[in-house]
Amino acid sequence: MEPKQFLTELEKKNWVILEIIRKNGPVTKTDISQLTGINIVTVSNYVNKYLDQGLVRGRGLDSSTGGRKPELVELNSDFAFAVGLDLGPLNVPAADMTAILTNLSGRVIVKLKRSRPKEDIDRLLDKSTGLISELIKNSAVGREKIKGAGISIPAVALSSYPAIKSRIEQEFGMPVFIDNDANLSAFGEKMIGLTPEVKNIVYLHSETSCGIIINGEIYRGTSGSTGELAFREQLSNGNGFIKARRGPWLQTGESGLRTLTYAKHILKQGVESEINQIAGENLEQLTFQTITQAAKNGDKLAMELVEDAGVNLGMRVACLVNIFNPEMVIIGGGLIGTGSLLLDPIRKTVKKYAFEETASAAKILPAQLGEDSAVAGAAGLVIREVFLQA
Repeated sequence: MEPKQFLTELEKKNWVILEIIRKNGPVTKTDISQLTGINIVTVSNYVNKYLDQGLVRGRGLDSSTGGRKPELVELNSDFAFAVGLDLGPLNVPAADMTAILTNLSGRVIVKLKRSRPKEDIDRLLDKSTGLISELIKNSAVGREKIKGAGISIPAVALSSYPAIKSRIEQEFGMPVFIDNDANLSAFGEKMIGLTPEVKNIVYLHSETSCGIIINGEIYRGTSGSTGELAFREQLSNGNGFIKARRGPWLQTGESGLRTLTYAKHILKQGVESEINQIAGENLEQLTFQTITQAAKNGDKLAMELVEDAGVNLGMRVACLVNIFNPEMVIIGGGLIGTGSLLLDPIRKTVKKYAFEETASAAKILPAQLGEDSAVAGAAGLVIREVFLQA
């Protein structure tokens, strides 16, 4: 089941009101009306419905400067629960799968992490269902209170999602919602990591992909293929190794940053670097995190490579900032853990190339949820569905 993109008026109001209660509660009906722009009579009718269902509960009375004290309400977070599953990046050797069970507030009840099998789809299906079974068993939450599973899948593996969806729905008798990892990382940060006021977000997941949130919702475009930052055919200056400041900045994608290809090329020429010591003899196992670690240790080549990556990424971000005018640009995914080494050149490049008005409006920050952004977003799809159908 794909997440709904077009909502009825009832669903829109459910989503907006319950999100305000989830993030701001305990809160009064008057406060909800003011925050949502929905008239107080309508808000009161919706909140009374939630109280009757048990989805929302009273939390006493608020203080008053005169007259009747208004009632405070809050989300009944344990009314229902959600499973989130992140299959992990395909381009990282020995990647992990992560599964969480959360309540409706997004609080993690149980979290499990297991290595992902390298074999075929059948092994992946077995590992996925086994991980969810273990998660539910360890939680002591009744199966009837778990309202669905959200699954984060790398964009390149989305063709496999019908098999994964069908297997999990049959095994557990619950709806399954699937989206790509960049979209769900952005959504996870929006739901769990950020304040309700932040509604327009670009989440940079890798050199060639990003997730986009517009007015609080995942933006998928016409065919669900938004967020690709590469050309179909590679642009090259002839040797195939282009540093960010010396050639075109939009490239066809490869596994991870193009920085890796350039780093391997340099290191094979016999250049001495701490990168070799950290990575070992097999350069094919080189990761961007390896280069980052060497840069943090002061290695000159590694620092230059990370800075070039920051300039390269900064030009992409500048373009995205000019187009979408977001409040926040989040650097996450395979770029997590780079700190100021990557963020500083990104910020400087955006300031240089983006229009002043859009650049000054966009805060550029690391992912608040770290590597858990995608799995949080996956569980968030289920929470959203519970709210829509309230």
